[in-house]
Amino acid sequence: MSPDKIVELMNTHFPPAIRTLKAKVLEYFPEDLMLTMEFTMGLEFCHSGDVVQGGFVTAMLDAGMSHAVSASGQHKIGASTIDITVSFLKATRAGRHVVKGYVTRKGRTVVFMRGELYSEAGELTATASASAIVVHKSAA
Repeated sequence: MSPDKIVELMNTHFPPAIRTLKAKVLEYFPEDLMLTMEFTMGLEFCHSGDVVQGGFVTAMLDAGMSHAVSASGQHKIGASTIDITVSFLKATRAGRHVVKGYVTRKGRTVVFMRGELYSEAGELTATASASAIVVHKSAA
């Protein structure tokens, strides 16, 4: 399956939680096991004015990394996060953000991932590393 077809499938099969974050998969780069995903964070995701609450920052990173896993498996697998470590480098403000999600190592049952969150201006605001159980999607 082509990278464009994988992106198209992912954008039409978001679970409600991901749709709530106003997400969109932008590109998948199979040679790097890397996927880019866009999110739009309005003030409803913020505290202290326009600062995105840390749980939503974590959710964006987790989604980007997990979607990279799914893309690497031709949209036939998913990832159920076991653990995640997030480093908040600077305030993530309301607006458009891009996550770069990477698969760093994939086994039959466990996968390791990393992610980077960028502001609309291209500033790196948070990073994450995580491990997950590989989940095979049902044919239904």
